[in-house]
Formats: sequence, C-alpha cells, structure tokens
Amino acid sequence: MTKKLLLFTIAFILDFCFCLGQVTTPNYLILQHSCNDNNAGIITITEPLNNISVIPTETNLFISEVTDRASGSLTYVEIYNGTNTAINLANYKLKIYINGLSTSACNMSLNGIINVGSVNVIKITNSPDVQGIIPNQTFSCLGVNNNDYIVLTTSDDVIVDSWGSSTGEVFTPTPAGYTYRRKPDSVRPSSTFNPSNWIGLAYEDYTNIGSFNVS
Repeated sequence: MTKKLLLFTIAFILDFCFCLGQVTTPNYLILQHSCNDNNAGIITITEPLNNISVIPTETNLFISEVTDRASGSLTYVEIYNGTNTAINLANYKLKIYINGLSTSACNMSLNGIINVGSVNVIKITNSPDVQGIIPNQTFSCLGVNNNDYIVLTTSDDVIVDSWGSSTGEVFTPTPAGYTYRRKPDSVRPSSTFNPSNWIGLAYEDYTNIGSFNVS
C-alpha cells in the first residue's frame, strides 16, 4: 500500500509541475510491483519527449550586462556564474581596450567568490554609485565610450568572454548613456563579440544590475 501511495504521489507531482511550467501535461506509465516485492515501482514518461526544456549549464563565467553613464565616466560590468560550481574570481581579469588599441588601458585582477547562479558587479571609476547599486568591487579606471572593448580573461590572459568593438569602430546605440544586456538565448561565453547576442538600449537602465535571468 505504501508503494502504491508513493507512486501516485509522484504522478500527481509530475502533473502539477508540468502545469506550472505551462507545457503539455505528460502521459506516463506506472509499473507497480506487489507490496511483498522489495523492488521499487517505475514511472516512465511516454510523451512529450521533445518539449521539455532544460536550462543548460554554462561552460564558464560570462559578461551579462554593461552600462555607461550619460555624464561622467561611471561604468558597471556584471559577470554571471552559470556553471555548476562556485568560482574564485582571483583566477580572472577584466580588461578594457579603448579606440581599437592593442594595449589595454585598464587591467583589473578580480577578487572574491562568485557562487552558482550569482552575479558579481564591477564598478569602473570612482564616480558616485547610482542610487541602490552596491558593487562587489571597484577599480579606478576610465569608463567605456561608444567604441571600446571589454574582455574577461583568465589570470593567464586567455580570453573567456567579450563585449564591444576590438577595432575601435563605433557600435553603441547612443554615444553615452546606454545599457547592454546579454540575451537569455545568447551564445556565451564567447571570445568574439556578436551584437545579436545582446539587447542594446539607448538609455540607462539599472533595474537589472545585480541579477541575470537565464530563461
């Protein structure tokens, strides 16, 4: 009797979870052994088999958001950890290249631990923070403009992810005061910047700084 109750409880949970996810309710087969049998029962989902989405595990850290203040030089760079383990940022750097130059204008050795599913907000320059934004770390460097390049690298200078123009070509929707957010379905991380992987806003929007929606 206990096994039968357990099996039908699991079946109920399956129906309930799929209902919450607004996907097709699954069909399933229940194989119940006798109460005198020590083997557990089996529930097999028969359909749908091709309509169940699974949030992928990322291969590494990536840049999830970049903001630029319309006045002054304040820039926030948000990094997201979508891997399945906490990561020590001491093994990473953030670099800024300006105007297409091959030598970085700012080379920042990061610090701290970034937990699974968490972000780390990096403030660039010592300008006052936007109200409500509390960065995880701050560096005294110049902020970005409309043709700059930001790369996330390992401590050995291997590029992990990137944002912006490596050639110095203007690419932002406005000269200053913009926001870039990584699309949930983007290719990431990527050593090559592709604008189609980002949402570019021609205004400042700090409402998502400090969080990243993967779906």
